[in-house]
Amino acid sequence: MRISTLTALAGLLQSFVDGSSGTARLAAVRRESVHSRIAAHPGHEAVRQSINNASFSLSTGLLQSGQFVSRDTFWSRQLECDPGWSICPDGGCCEDGTNCVEGGGCCPGIKVKCGTEGCYDPETETCCSEFSTYCPDPEVCVANGHCCSAGQALCGKDDCYDPKTQVCCSSSSTHCDEGYDCLPGGVCCPTGELSCGTDGCYNPDTEVCCEETSSHCEKGYDCVADHSCCPSGQQPCGKDKCYNPKTDICCTEGDEVWACSKSSKCCNLSKTCYDPDTEKCCAAGACPKDDSCCGKECCRSMATCGSDGRCTATKTAEPTTKPTATNIPVLELPYTPLVLDETVKNLCLWMDGPDETVLTYSIVRKDQGLPYEGDRTSCDEAPFAKTYEALQPNAHLACVDAYENSFQGWWFGRWSAYTRATDPSFKDGSKFIVRVTGLRCASVKESDLQGCASAAAPGPTPKRVMVRDAAGTATSGYETRVIPSSVANSTNNLVIIPLGDLDVGTYNMQVQLPGSLSNVTILDNMGDEIGGSNVVSTSDLNSGSAFQFSVSEVAIGVALFIETQQTKVNATWNIQATTSSVTSSPSSPSSPSSPTSTNAAALSGATGSASMMILTGLLFLRELALE
Repeated sequence: MRISTLTALAGLLQSFVDGSSGTARLAAVRRESVHSRIAAHPGHEAVRQSINNASFSLSTGLLQSGQFVSRDTFWSRQLECDPGWSICPDGGCCEDGTNCVEGGGCCPGIKVKCGTEGCYDPETETCCSEFSTYCPDPEVCVANGHCCSAGQALCGKDDCYDPKTQVCCSSSSTHCDEGYDCLPGGVCCPTGELSCGTDGCYNPDTEVCCEETSSHCEKGYDCVADHSCCPSGQQPCGKDKCYNPKTDICCTEGDEVWACSKSSKCCNLSKTCYDPDTEKCCAAGACPKDDSCCGKECCRSMATCGSDGRCTATKTAEPTTKPTATNIPVLELPYTPLVLDETVKNLCLWMDGPDETVLTYSIVRKDQGLPYEGDRTSCDEAPFAKTYEALQPNAHLACVDAYENSFQGWWFGRWSAYTRATDPSFKDGSKFIVRVTGLRCASVKESDLQGCASAAAPGPTPKRVMVRDAAGTATSGYETRVIPSSVANSTNNLVIIPLGDLDVGTYNMQVQLPGSLSNVTILDNMGDEIGGSNVVSTSDLNSGSAFQFSVSEVAIGVALFIETQQTKVNATWNIQATTSSVTSSPSSPSSPSSPTSTNAAALSGATGSASMMILTGLLFLRELALE
């Protein structure tokens, strides 16, 4: 009776084993019968074989307790485990290196049972019992047995997202930040934008999609090669420039890129353009065909090119007055946007086409003046006020930026002082040539300058207007621009505080400028000293002490010039007239002036921002030998 019972139970046990899953995660159990009276029973071998068949080695899996029969129930301590296996309390066997778990089965090392068929380490992992999986700390269990960081949820099949700050793109199992929409292909785009190409976005209201490059351009621009955009109808010129192939040609020289009109040709020597019908290409730029190339200049037929790359005259060009000296100095005005910009254009308008002219130096100013001028502007006279030609009826008067007019004073003053010191024959009545470079005077128009009229005087409305009748008005401001010594033609860097045009009177002024200062002076736009020497010292500026100076006659383009080794400054100042009939037009920090033109050579740095003024080739001193 007992043998038949054991045989039946063995058959039942065999059915349990045959129905077990090969994907179980907990280790299998194994047990072996000992020599006993049951072992001699005919049915004992069948029972033992069934149990042995249920034993398989998966160190990370578990065989559920229902897949074997407890020895306590059927053999009552009459079974033992194979070598390398240990018996468990429930009668099962676990391989060495694993441990018995409650309910039957084995887990590796110190791990315990998780769910129905999993194992986990409670010290470093979290059990997802519903799915018999686990997550490494500090991750938590989410849907379908996946793991996500705390506070996150499952997105799609296997992505995690933060519902508080992100949106789930379930169809692609990806997510986007808030403010972005899920688009096909797992792309995230700002709300309202559409996908462009494989991974780009664009705003269809303001942009166009460049499908091939997954980039975009503003409306009105076309997608061109190398992820670039050009105005509609234009094509790339070099790496980052565009040109209109209908009207222009693209010019390249090494890394330099520029465009010329179709009627012109590229001048690679100077990286400019020239008209082949009337000009030739030179290193100095476009020179008239009748001229010869000479270093950085174009030599007229009246001159030959010297070994120094400068033109040496053999005769005068259309002289109106025979020079009294055998040598005539040349003063160049290299056009520099926002520095030598409006003053140069004003001179061009007076010369009416040519880029140079002969003037007669005067020790005494010969001003004509204007009753109105723009705010933060100063009156500029062409030709220079310190020439005998200044009082001609065709003199051209203009309102120019006060900073520019003041810098012209430093520049002209340094040039005239140098010329008088090196050429004893240069004096009142001497001739000199003034020449504009970097700008074709014939291209300058009246509209390039601001007007000088106001509501009190008819004429074009200026860009900035202030009537010159603000007597006794205190003004203040601050200046951060610095001109390097190489440009200022000095051993020191230069700081300019432009005060504009000042009427006759006495002025109190305070300037606060810390740091090492070398020299300080007050000059007008022709370089003449205002108020006499030693009216202000560098210590006055360091301490912010007040100083006083007087103006005996109307002073044009007045400025405080400070020499320093500093490359960054922040000078604060205020000035107030102490007598009546005083005109002042200094700048105000609350109303910074707007530049009228910009380019790569322009001065950068508006009022209130520290900047370095970088200029090149500002002042050239040389002489032309005359017959």
